[in-house]
Amino acid sequence: FAYAFLPPSHGALCLWGIDELLTYHYLVAEYFMTASSEVSPEKFYAQSKQKQGDAIWKALFLDRSPVSEACRGVITTLLALGLEKEVMAR
Repeated sequence: FAYAFLPPSHGALCLWGIDELLTYHYLVAEYFMTASSEVSPEKFYAQSKQKQGDAIWKALFLDRSPVSEACRGVITTLLALGLEKEVMAR
């Protein structure tokens, strides 16, 4: 699997994990369109990536229906990775 070995030059450009997926810029923008005015960008970005991801998951995936196209992309990715039980448990 050639794609499994990235050259060292990619370094910080190689992002992975659920928090990176949830904090993709389209989802962050959608989050700010729906978030309370008490949540400023400064407050949001001062949080850890995990807390940012948790806030986006709750706001866009649990509290809103139907989910947007960007959210459907995340769900499709998670299901393709075999994480259906984990998605349903959240």
